[in-house]
Amino acid sequence: MTLYIQSRGKNQDEDYRWLRIKSDEYYPENPDFLLQPISNLSTKPIDLIESQKFSIILVARRNDYCLLVTGLKARSQRTDFTGRSVRNSALWIYRKDRENIKVRSLLILALRGELDQKIDKTINVSGKYGFEVDSDRLKNLSNSTLAIGNNYQTDASCKIGKNCDSLREEIALELESNVLPDREGLLVLVTSIKSASTLKDTAVWRGLSNRVESQELKQYASLDLTKFKPEKKTIWLSIAIALISILAISLIMIKFTTPQLPQIEPSSPKLDKSTQLEEKSGNSWKKASTSTESPSVCQNPREISYFLSPCSWNVKNN
Repeated sequence: MTLYIQSRGKNQDEDYRWLRIKSDEYYPENPDFLLQPISNLSTKPIDLIESQKFSIILVARRNDYCLLVTGLKARSQRTDFTGRSVRNSALWIYRKDRENIKVRSLLILALRGELDQKIDKTINVSGKYGFEVDSDRLKNLSNSTLAIGNNYQTDASCKIGKNCDSLREEIALELESNVLPDREGLLVLVTSIKSASTLKDTAVWRGLSNRVESQELKQYASLDLTKFKPEKKTIWLSIAIALISILAISLIMIKFTTPQLPQIEPSSPKLDKSTQLEEKSGNSWKKASTSTESPSVCQNPREISYFLSPCSWNVKNN
């Protein structure tokens, strides 16, 4: 389990900062999760919420769950230098294989508005950052579980609705009975700034927003991004194979349909008729060479192609 807490101190130079809790110590560190795209989306968690207002993001990755809760109210005594109330935020990263109940327990507390005070009690006003974290108390809270069921009859359909008390409670009751859906990506989103179309684009399992009008959780057709990614690769691979096949066939067709130019080789000088007759009748080369007839003479050697006529070997420079 990995823990992060964000808060601030009283003074102007004690602005909001993230602290990573490790063993019995903590130190400034911004969580990478906030700026990493969610699974197969290009969207980052920080793009989906207004961090100083109450928001929830639950993401299932390959090996872990990431639960981010922001805008948790601090006790009334905790204000900044202008008198504004301080807001706390927390991020938990749990191992997926053994901490499903812990994630659900914290998520239920957040949906019911019971996490604000529990988190604020782990934060003290002092230290070089203007606040410090009670690591032991925070770890106890993070490891505690509610008396909830572990049924595997989870409704896998995706639903969205308005961010209101009744729908937050409806999701909490669903999580009390059933495990989280077996899928990667954005599971739960509670936000104040996103429209219904944006929620659908993220393929969120349960999404609530101030900008959605419906007072009921309404199911919508969700594109399964986890399955779509390999299918998309398969489609592009098929297209590539088809293009290569078409190109290969085209090259073969060009090869067999293009007229082949005759291969021209220089021929030996013509022999006279008597020599040719004697060769056919099986006479010797000696007899053929004693013929009295002279070889044919080219009348106009310059007008004859040097590549097509044996006259090319008899041309003399003028």
